[in-house]
Amino acid sequence: MMRSKGVRVALATIMSGLMLGAGAAAVAQETNYPNRPVVLTVPFAPGGGVDVVARMLSTGLAREFGQPVVVENRPGASGSIAARYVSRAKPDGYTLMLGNSNTFYVNDILMAEEQPDLPAAGAVGWFPYILVVSASSPVNSLQDLIDLAKSRKGGLNYSTPGVGTPHHLAMETLKYRAGIELTHVPYNGAAPAVSDLMAGHVDAMFIDYPAGKGFLQGGKLKALGVGNRERSELLPDVPTLREQGVADFEVIGWLGLAQPEGVPEAISKKIAEALSASLATPALREQLLNNVGMEPAPKQTPEELARFLESQRTSAKTVIENQKITLN
Repeated sequence: MMRSKGVRVALATIMSGLMLGAGAAAVAQETNYPNRPVVLTVPFAPGGGVDVVARMLSTGLAREFGQPVVVENRPGASGSIAARYVSRAKPDGYTLMLGNSNTFYVNDILMAEEQPDLPAAGAVGWFPYILVVSASSPVNSLQDLIDLAKSRKGGLNYSTPGVGTPHHLAMETLKYRAGIELTHVPYNGAAPAVSDLMAGHVDAMFIDYPAGKGFLQGGKLKALGVGNRERSELLPDVPTLREQGVADFEVIGWLGLAQPEGVPEAISKKIAEALSASLATPALREQLLNNVGMEPAPKQTPEELARFLESQRTSAKTVIENQKITLN
């Protein structure tokens, strides 16, 4: 049926008004963000290190946002369950995730099923990965460990919290660069991996500082070296592996704030600014350094953050491919 010119003009006017109204609503949404609670998703179970950091961070973000920040745990599949949940959320800034290297890029490299792409809103902090042995071990240095591995048929055994974890990639990097034989013994989490190391059932492991802090301070573990490029302010007396002759070795732990793809730039900017302001407060900095064992991240530009993420992804992909690491 033919419409009259007047009807067509009226329809065009209505559509134009609707579009203008939608545009005005979007601008208002960005201007007023946030005007309700924000959900901070944690890809791991309550009580772990990432969960503890999330709850500390939620207090600071809530103060900056002027709205509650609710921590919601969605554990499973090395963080994939939470990542998928957040990727499917409405990209309006009200659903965020505190992720690590697995949720940002390692799962994507290792898993056959395509993983969601979650843009980073900002880095939260860094912590060292430490090469450790039990306090009763005769090994007292990296060179001792290398010599022992070369002298023993079949090399040494090492424990990790699981396949594809940063702890696993760190030890495989050492194995490759130092030219030694090491056999991977994966566990279901850090606690049993550390327990068997202290009991002498395995020879060594890389442990993240937040998980190993108490054991190191209690004299139950010996630190042979840190994976940082430079010495960590958390362990200033422990030399880096680079200092001890392992060329180009750099493995660090980090946490970052992720958001669904498509969050408006104005809202992303508000999230990044709130994160930076939270991390700059003395109270949160002290909590992260002294209670958790994590160095708060300095304020970064989006370009600096993108370069950091790409360098970390490249390093992880290189060791996974060189050492033929799979989830099988």
